[in-house]
Amino acid sequence: MAYDYDRTDAPLRKAIIRLAHAKPELREHLLPLIKKVARGPDPRGRAWTEKSNPHRWVWSGSSGDPAFTVTEHEASFGTYYKLQLLLPDGSMYKAFGQNSDPSHWFQRAANLYSKWGKGGAFDLSKEPDRWSKMAARPPEWDRKPQMAPAPWERVRSDGGPKMGKFTNEQAARRHARKHDLFYGFSPLGGGGWYAGNSTQLAKIGVSDPQKA
Repeated sequence: MAYDYDRTDAPLRKAIIRLAHAKPELREHLLPLIKKVARGPDPRGRAWTEKSNPHRWVWSGSSGDPAFTVTEHEASFGTYYKLQLLLPDGSMYKAFGQNSDPSHWFQRAANLYSKWGKGGAFDLSKEPDRWSKMAARPPEWDRKPQMAPAPWERVRSDGGPKMGKFTNEQAARRHARKHDLFYGFSPLGGGGWYAGNSTQLAKIGVSDPQKA
């Protein structure tokens, strides 16, 4: 597994432990050799950062590593989970599939990271999952608070409601229902819930807008 030692190293590891026990004066040199080091996302969900609003788990390694997010979603049939992938070049992808168990995606992320670490071309099109590229981060996202709103945040010329950002999913859903809009979560800019039309939401990284 991507997170664990190669099992073929087990005999050597045991030999080092026995030597460290027999030669206490060498322990400070021997024990670092058997220190367990995490290489990639843990397939059991440990060492992932759990966040709320919305409920999700995030794993990001060192510079040059891909990052993974397992997101929780609510639907009429129950709770389900999806996987998002952020590559070092800034491109973001989402898996089309969903699963009722987040551990499915923890394991999937570990497998993907293992393939990434082997070098060569990392090609999502050759994976069993279907992946789609998410909207790129718009330059307007980084504007200062005193700057003019982005084009899709202005009041529509036909007098309709502008796109809004909300503190939680329930508020975004209520606004979307009231104005016949879509709503969804964007991971960009620290994350947040939005309501707007599908074009507006796509521009700020909402991967799966829902109809209220």
